[in-house]
Amino acid sequence: MVEPHPILRFTGPALLIGAAATLFGALLITDAVTLPNGLMIGIISLCFGIGLVIFGMMTRAAWRIVVAANDDNNTTHTGEQE
Repeated sequence: MVEPHPILRFTGPALLIGAAATLFGALLITDAVTLPNGLMIGIISLCFGIGLVIFGMMTRAAWRIVVAANDDNNTTHTGEQE
C-alpha cells in the first residue's frame, strides 16, 4: 500500500476555499455585491477559485491513479489480456 503524499492535506481546503472564492467572484461580476473595482476583483477571484478547485480535483484524481497502479491485486482487464 502506498502512503499518502503530504500534498493531499491541501486538497480539501483548496476545494473549499476555491469554491468560496469562485462564488464571491461570481457575485462581484454580476453586481450582486458591489465594491470599488468589483469587476476586476471579481475576475481575479473567479480565476483564483477555479484554479484551486482544479488543483484539488486533479491532485486527488492523480493520487487515485497512482494508488491503482501500485495495487498488487489489479483485476482490470484490457482488450489485449486473455
